[in-house]
Amino acid sequence: MTASLLITIIDELDKDMRLQGRNIILLMDQAGPHTPVKNKVWNNVTIQYLPANTTCRLQPLDAGIIRATKAHYRRLLVQV
Repeated sequence: MTASLLITIIDELDKDMRLQGRNIILLMDQAGPHTPVKNKVWNNVTIQYLPANTTCRLQPLDAGIIRATKAHYRRLLVQV
């Protein structure tokens, strides 16, 4: 992930949220490519950064979300 790619993705996300009339919060860690995003402001996307050194504590949560998403995808795949 590069900073320019991340900004492009968030620009598109902001556009989609504007069209849907929604506001969202995007949680990000302190990784290197994420730092240029701190200076940019979007209308419908708010970025909040996790405190330093908390990523390792949140990894089990991340794994659970990934597992649930894969299970949901597989269930939909079988239904088709």
